[in-house]
Parts: sequence; structure tokens; C-alpha cells
Amino acid sequence: MSSRAQVLICTVGTSLITSLRAKGQDVRNPIAVAKELKKLPPSDKALGAEINSNHSIVQKGYLDPRKLYLCVSDTPEGEATGSILQHYYRDLFLAVEVVKIVGLQAEDPKRFRNHGLRSLVRAISDIVKGARHHGQSVIINATGGFKAQISFAGLIGQVLEIPVFYMFETFAEVIELPPLPVSFNFDFWLRHFATLEQLSRDFLPDHDVPSDIHEVLLLREEGLCCLSSLGELFHQGYKERFHQQRMQLIPPDCTLRPDQKNVTFEDKNPHRHPGLSEYLQKLLQRGYITGARTYYFNPDLPERLRFFVSSRCQPHEIEGWYSDGKRTTKFILATTARTELERHAAVVDLTEEMLG
Repeated sequence: MSSRAQVLICTVGTSLITSLRAKGQDVRNPIAVAKELKKLPPSDKALGAEINSNHSIVQKGYLDPRKLYLCVSDTPEGEATGSILQHYYRDLFLAVEVVKIVGLQAEDPKRFRNHGLRSLVRAISDIVKGARHHGQSVIINATGGFKAQISFAGLIGQVLEIPVFYMFETFAEVIELPPLPVSFNFDFWLRHFATLEQLSRDFLPDHDVPSDIHEVLLLREEGLCCLSSLGELFHQGYKERFHQQRMQLIPPDCTLRPDQKNVTFEDKNPHRHPGLSEYLQKLLQRGYITGARTYYFNPDLPERLRFFVSSRCQPHEIEGWYSDGKRTTKFILATTARTELERHAAVVDLTEEMLG
């Protein structure tokens, strides 16, 4: 690494608290436990994998310790370990936060695979997105926790383009995990963003999922489909990459001011759907949108707000839905998109900015 990161994401296991209990130590007071742990040097193996490896990361100059996120399992032991480590690290980091990864537990392997790892992806993606928004760089320490997390954490780091470190039991210091031999296609993600976003937020009927989305990205249950943990990683990782390259991907600005852009209503009644006119005016503030026209209104149909490319669209157009929870209006947005990828980039941009 050429410069030190400011944010550390640390996966946390339960070996520390298990070891302390085996020695007969009372672990009900995390402040007192942390105080006792600080009496030992941080390289002492009795302190456990998380403290040993985090110490090595700092000692080797990979980290300027500002913020620490402790990703704990969805178990009482995981939360208790996180609380102890939170108090242990309060003097080293400016801020320490415990993040419970819902579904990450050992009792139900199916829930671990389908929901726990997916929650881990979302949690780490949100942390990385927030840190980069504040100009901070991130690294992952994947030493603690379930062994299945290690390779998955390496994949998360690869997709999000952040270093991942691990300390083997017989090693005295951490190593940076090498990239895994896995590649993803960014253009494919752009073209399928609208569907992947729906699958990330909710279940879709099997028949609504395009056949060219690879099965490894999907989780199917009883005729419904959502993203698998790997699919969630693919989706969140490329969302982050999109934010970094946004200005190079979206269509160019037009020469029209917002008040010069044309809006037409299929019933010539802009006030029939409360809030619609204001919503469309907000959309017209986007430089690449040149106009809008509605084509459908239902006063009794609540729908999810969304943007996508539909069969109604001309090559430069995008469809959008607006709903106030009671009524729904569907409309077409004209854009300056010159290519199919620019049009799909506009879909991503609108979804992230207006609905994110």
C-alpha cells in the first residue's frame, strides 16, 4: 500500500470470549474485561486473533487509526465480544462502532449462506461508501469470524477495490490477501441494473428475471427470486465503482435550462396527481434530461418508484414511475444519451440520486 488507510473494517469471531469464559473469567462487564486485556501486550496470543492482527496492521504502517468498524456475528457471543473490543479500542481509535451482521450465525447454514453473507456485503459496502464520501480510504481485516468469511471478504475487497488482510495462526504478522481469480463485467451490470436493484431490494417472480443473469447471482425460493450473497456483492461493488466514475459514464448536459424543458401530461392535468409536477421538475434539474411526458395514471394503484428502460422508450429515453403510496403515474424521460450504455448509466444515476 502506498499510503495509510484511515478506516478499518474488522470481522469479529467469538474465540476471545469463549477463551475468557473457559478460564473462569466474568465477562458480563465489558469495560472491566477490556481493562484487564490492556494489561497484556497486544501481540500476546491470549488476546485473540482480532487484537493480534489489528496490532500488526497498525505496526506495519497500513493504518492511521481513525475509525474502527467491528463486524460481529448475529449471536449473543458475537455481540458480547464486540462490546469488549469496542471498549478495548476506544483509546486507539477516534471512533469505534459495532455492526451486527444479521443472519451471520452457525445454527442455520442456509441462513448463513443466503442472508448472513448478503448482510455482510451490504454492511461493508455501506461503510466503504460512507468513508469514501468523506475522502477516507478503507482496509479490511478478515482474520476473525467464520472461516467462510475469509475468502468472501477477499472477494468483497476485490470488487470494492480495497485491501484485505489476514493473519494465519502460525504467523507473527498479517499478510495482504492476493486477488481472487474472479472477474465481473461492468457493462453487463449497467444493462441489468434496474433488475438487479429490484432483486436487491425485494423478491421478484422467477419469470420476471432475465435468463441471461447467471444463476450464481440469484437465490430462488418457492417461485420467487432475489440476489444471492455473491449477487449482492456484484451489485453493491459495481454501485460503488459507478459512483467513482459517474461523470465519465452519464450522458452529457444539454444546452436547455430547466424552465426551457418541455413537460406534457397525457390528460393535460398536471395537478391530478399531487406531488407529480414537483417530482418531474426535480428530474428536469438533471443536465442530461431534456423533457418528460406522462402516459398513464391510476388513482388506486400504489407502486414502487423506479427508473428503467422499457419497450415504450425510444433509444434515448427512460421510463419512470412515480407513486405517493396511493396513486401511480408512469412517464417517459427524454435524455441526451448517445449510446445504450450512457442511457443505462442515466438509469443508475437517477435511481441512486432520486430513490437511494
